[in-house]
Amino acid sequence: MRPSARWLPLGVASFAKLAFGFGALAEGFHGVSDDDFARVFIAQGFAAAPSLDPSGTSWLPLPFWVTGSAMLAFGKSLLVARLVAVVAGLLSTALLYFAARWLGLQPWRASFAALLGTVFPYATYLGVATVPESLCAASIVAGCVAASGKPSLRALGAALLFTACLSRYEAWPVALGYALLAARDALRQERESGNTRRRLTLLGAAGLALAGPAWWMTHGQQVHGSPTFFVDRVAAYRRAVGAAPESLWARLSGYPIGYLRGEPELVLLTFVVSAWLLFLYWRQAGTSGVRSAVPESWRRCGALLLLMLLSLIYGDLRDGAPTHHSERAVLALWMFTALVLVRALELLGGRVSRNRVILVALACIAVGQFILRPWYSRRDSFIDRRAAIATGAAARARGAPKLAVATEDFGFYAVCVGFEAPNACISLRDNDPRRALKEDPLGSSVALRKSLDTTNSRWLAVPAKYRDLASQIGEARFANQRWVLVEVGQ
Repeated sequence: MRPSARWLPLGVASFAKLAFGFGALAEGFHGVSDDDFARVFIAQGFAAAPSLDPSGTSWLPLPFWVTGSAMLAFGKSLLVARLVAVVAGLLSTALLYFAARWLGLQPWRASFAALLGTVFPYATYLGVATVPESLCAASIVAGCVAASGKPSLRALGAALLFTACLSRYEAWPVALGYALLAARDALRQERESGNTRRRLTLLGAAGLALAGPAWWMTHGQQVHGSPTFFVDRVAAYRRAVGAAPESLWARLSGYPIGYLRGEPELVLLTFVVSAWLLFLYWRQAGTSGVRSAVPESWRRCGALLLLMLLSLIYGDLRDGAPTHHSERAVLALWMFTALVLVRALELLGGRVSRNRVILVALACIAVGQFILRPWYSRRDSFIDRRAAIATGAAARARGAPKLAVATEDFGFYAVCVGFEAPNACISLRDNDPRRALKEDPLGSSVALRKSLDTTNSRWLAVPAKYRDLASQIGEARFANQRWVLVEVGQ
C-alpha cells in the first residue's frame, strides 16, 4: 500500500462511524439513562473545581477528568460533553482497527472489523452517549490483543488497560490477568535469554496495568475507609432498588444471556461461522488441527475476556455488578466477537465457496433480525431528558443566580446540566433509595417553601404534575410538557 493510502482504511471506517453516530442522534437518541446526565453534571463540577475524585462516589474518575478538562477549555454545555463522546467513539473505532491489525487482519478487513465492532446497534448508541463504555471497551479489547505482542506493544496494552481501569470496573480482572501474563513472560525471558531490557519492560507493563486499581483502592482506604468501598456501595444500591437477581440461576446466567440476547445477529453469525470453520479444521487434522488453527494472540485475548465475564458473574453473585443496562458491561465481548467474525469469514472463504458463505451469513442475519430479536432480544429502554435540559437552560437564560430542583427521580441531573452552573444547582429532594426521606418538599407548599428558604433559592424547577403546587408559592416563568420553572416571591 502506498504511504499516501496507508491510513485510508482507518479513515473510511472513522468516517462511516461518524455517520452512524450522527444518524443515531438524528433519529432522536438522547441518552442511555440518567447516568448520562449525572456524569455530565459531575464533569461540570470538575470544570468548576478540579479534583482527583470528582464524583465522591464509586464512579471511577478518568471520564470526569477528560470531559471536565474539555469543559474547562470550551464551556460547560452538554454539547461539549456530546462532542467528547463522539471523539471517544471515533477513538474506539481506531483502537479496534489497530487491534485487528495486530491480530493479523489486512488493512481493509481490519477496517471492516473495526467498523462492525463499533456500529452494531448498541455500540452505535454508546458511541455518542456521554458515558465511558465505548472507549473503555475498545481499550480493553486492544489491551487484550496486545497481551501476546512484543514488549513495547505490551507496554502500550498496559497503558490502555490503565485508562480502562480508571473508567470502568470490568477492566480490573482483565488488568490482573494481563499483569500475570506479563510477569510470567518476564520470568521466562530471564530463564531463556537473560534479556534485561525486555524483562524490565514486561514487568513495567505488569505494574502499569495494575496501577489504576491499586491507586483507586488506596484512595478508597484513605478517603472512604475501605479499599473496596465501591463494592459495598453498589451492592447496597442494588438491594435498595430491588435490582439484585432473585435466584442463583439468574445470577449465574444474567451476563451470558445478556451477551447472547443483546445483539443476536452478530452473535449467531459469529457462532455459526466459527463452528463451521473449526469443524473443517477438526475434520482435516483432528483436535491438534483445531488447536493450531487458533493463534496464541487470539487465545490470550479470548481468555482475558472470559475472565472479565466470569468476574461480572461473580459480581452478580455479590450484588456488586452494574444496577441497570448491564449490556454496557459486555460491550467489549461484542467488539471482540466482531473481530472474530471477520477473521473467521476470511478463513472460511478460502475453504468453501463464497456463495455458500454468503448464503449462510444472510440466513443467520435474517434469523437474528426477524426471529431472535423480536422473540427474545432484550435491552433496557433509553431515556429522554430534553425537556429537563431545556428547563435548566431557561433558568440560565433568565438570569437565575441559583436553581433548586424538586423531583421524585434523577431527572434533576438533566435540569442542572442545562443550567450549566453545578455549584448553584441544588436538588431539594434526596432520591437515594438507600436513605429514608425525612421530609418531602413536594408534600405541601409549606414544605416546599421551607426547603427553598433553607437553600436560599428563589428559582424552582418541578415536574409538570406539580405545577399547581409550585404556583402556590411563585409565578411560572417557563413551562413545557414535562417541567415548570417558577420564580418564587419573597
